[in-house]
Amino acid sequence: MREPADKRVTAVILTHNRLDGAVKRCIEVLGQTRPVDAVILVDNASSDGTAEEIERRFPRVTVLRLPENLGPAGGFAAGFTAAMKRQCEYIWAIDDDVILSSRCLEYLLEDAEIPPPRVVFPHRLPADQKHGVAWRGILVPAEIVRAVGVPRADLFWHVEDTEYFINRIRDEGGFGLTVSTRATVWHGAHRPRKGFPAWKLYYQARNAIYYRFHLRKRGRAKAVARLLARIVVIFFREERGPAKAWMMVRGIRDGSFGIMGKTVDPRSEPPSVYFSESAAERQAEEDAFRRWERSSGFASEPEVKALSHPEARG
Repeated sequence: MREPADKRVTAVILTHNRLDGAVKRCIEVLGQTRPVDAVILVDNASSDGTAEEIERRFPRVTVLRLPENLGPAGGFAAGFTAAMKRQCEYIWAIDDDVILSSRCLEYLLEDAEIPPPRVVFPHRLPADQKHGVAWRGILVPAEIVRAVGVPRADLFWHVEDTEYFINRIRDEGGFGLTVSTRATVWHGAHRPRKGFPAWKLYYQARNAIYYRFHLRKRGRAKAVARLLARIVVIFFREERGPAKAWMMVRGIRDGSFGIMGKTVDPRSEPPSVYFSESAAERQAEEDAFRRWERSSGFASEPEVKALSHPEARG
């Protein structure tokens, strides 16, 4: 039986047009106190030179270039499939906007090695944010992936994480989900300025209905009521309200009939129009997290190891 220190861990980082975030996540992953055995960066058809820059700066990172943006569902499905081919014992799933503490993997792995097999989520900061089951540095045993499969690519965006961890791993597979009290990440809440773009509202409505009507098969009335109430509010109060409301109605229809896949192209509306978070704000969040990490004793050194990793130097 392999000891915890010998267990092979493959990190899967998903990114799309966020070069700065991709670089920082590679630095943090490669600078962990418990080294990863392999890193796969899934480039979801970025147009900002992410793939080329990561390959130039990080020779240890394998860049998986997708021919088109497949959303988080398709991106992590591709990443998990590639990771499983490496015969690893664990997959560490990381989105490109999650800030990782330097001992995150060390603590996740210690908790994951307590039988029976379970998925381990890091503790999310800031404290006023809900944990949820998003892709925030989750450690998934390969044994569980072999049992339940990889995330569903046809969900594209929204609910793909809930379907995978809650419906398939916990409820159908019977595996446990736990939150580590020591492994920490920072993932601040997005701040919509003009509401969500129409394509996101479509996928939220479609996948919520599909999940309740075809998978969980309970809570249907509540899900429909919430969506209808939201449609009314958006129609009357938001910019481009009627167009957005129509997209949600279309999503409800498609989810009811099981019309899945990438049916609406996100490129129709650039996300920068809707979100006000700037690079300076993201840097301020990261600086605050690093100060907390050092003061709490969770960091391995006075200065976080990841920030001075040799592979980070251009």
